[in-house]
Amino acid sequence: MKPVRIDSTEQVAAARGRRHDAEFSPTVVGRPSPPWLTALVLWQSAAAHPAVLLVDGLIVAGAFRHAGTTRPVALAAGAVFALVSPFTGLAAHRTSVQAQGIRWYLKPLAVLCFILVAFVSLFRPDHLGSPVSTVALIQAAFLLISLRALAWCAIAAARRRDLGLQPTLVIGTDARVNELAAELARCKKVGLRFAAGYTPTLGDSTAVADGHAQAFSLLDKNEIDHVLLVNDGIDEAVFREFVLWADDRRGYTLVLPLADIVRHGSKYHVGRFPVVPLPIGLSQNGLIAKRALDIAASMALILMTAPLMLLIAATIKIKDRD
Repeated sequence: MKPVRIDSTEQVAAARGRRHDAEFSPTVVGRPSPPWLTALVLWQSAAAHPAVLLVDGLIVAGAFRHAGTTRPVALAAGAVFALVSPFTGLAAHRTSVQAQGIRWYLKPLAVLCFILVAFVSLFRPDHLGSPVSTVALIQAAFLLISLRALAWCAIAAARRRDLGLQPTLVIGTDARVNELAAELARCKKVGLRFAAGYTPTLGDSTAVADGHAQAFSLLDKNEIDHVLLVNDGIDEAVFREFVLWADDRRGYTLVLPLADIVRHGSKYHVGRFPVVPLPIGLSQNGLIAKRALDIAASMALILMTAPLMLLIAATIKIKDRD
């Protein structure tokens, strides 16, 4: 088997007529993601994107308003939710591996709900009792969870039709590459499709060098959206080389040996394989620059909305005196 296998329409058709070995079954070529699916995935994964924060803020504001709070309080609650989400980890960059289902959403949402309780308690008008704010918070959380559950059902259904599957490079032993290729074809809701496999442990050094060059060529041309690194029989230097090359254009995920799921368990999975998503852009300089940019953007957002927040707080105080 060649160290790099690239799925194309012709290669998939050819693969149906012959098998490299008993386990290898290449996935079909995924169809491009339509705009509605891209937007739905962005929102369902709670990405730190202005549009996602705006929609979530409006949902929270609507829930508070429906529960009986005044319009300024409802708008303030929605604004606080949107502004604080990135700082609590609720709104963050997530790969399709991390955003499967909605269980991942529950813990950061609970943290943010506690912050909202403190905010409402601080600015709540005298006539607004604790039961009202509690009902508002429950309604907001219920709406956010329910809508994301519905979004996930739509996303999973679209992926089963090969829509929006991200081309994936699998790096590992020959057997593991084959197993991951078959698993990605079976479990399409993960959102990944096997596009190429690189095995750096083949005996033929020339083949390994060619495979290495082709793998990085795919990455350089942005033809790969996700990289699965199989932690089984691969030299650490190979992982370090690819991981240090990571940037914001794609996700990197470490595939653990199957025995690890028995000993330690795993929060994320690719089918039956336990995995650990790796942070995007792992180089130290990249992390510092990205963190500085995040802080600067957050501060700018706070400064832009500060007058509105002050106006809302002043309106609430004036209404309390009436």
